[in-house]
Amino acid sequence: MREFMISYGVVFNGALGDAKNEDRARRYSDLVMLAFTLGPAWGGNQPATFLKSDLDVDEVTRRFLPYLTHGDLVLVVQIKPERLVRYAGMLSDQEGFEAIFPDALEVN
Repeated sequence: MREFMISYGVVFNGALGDAKNEDRARRYSDLVMLAFTLGPAWGGNQPATFLKSDLDVDEVTRRFLPYLTHGDLVLVVQIKPERLVRYAGMLSDQEGFEAIFPDALEVN
């Protein structure tokens, strides 16, 4: 089994007006709940989820694509057996991100 850390960045959708907070909360909840369907997972009331799964890092990342809207980001870091970093969505600080994760690849 592989071990992953999944981090979520869910933005407000200003076009939704008064419903933007509810939409953001729903989308965040959907992303977290999806992680728990991929294998044993732990969230610990943190803005990240730790997951064990037989899926590879690209497939784990791909599973989140249908849930993302413009501006959202899901970062999937494979911790074991070797560190692999994948992301889907919008990077708000690409320079800083690349300084930390120079080997990260985008999954479309």
